[in-house]
Amino acid sequence: MEPTYHSELITEYLGGQASEMRPMVNLMAQVFLILFVGIVLWRIAGVFGKKNKSRKRNMFSDSRFDSWKNR
Repeated sequence: MEPTYHSELITEYLGGQASEMRPMVNLMAQVFLILFVGIVLWRIAGVFGKKNKSRKRNMFSDSRFDSWKNR
C-alpha cells in the first residue's frame, strides 16, 4: 500500500524549513495599509466636513434686538 502523504512535505514542515512568516508579514502589511488609508480618509473627511464659519447673514442678525436673544 502506498502512503497517502508525501515524505518531502513532512520533512519540510518538521525540519523547520517551512514557515508561517511570509503569510503573517503579508497580513500585517495589509492591516497597516488599511489603517493608514483609513486615517487619511478620516482626516480628509474632517477637513471637508467642517462647518463654514462665514455663513450668510440674515436680516435678523444685525437687528437692534440683539439684547433679547437667549444666551
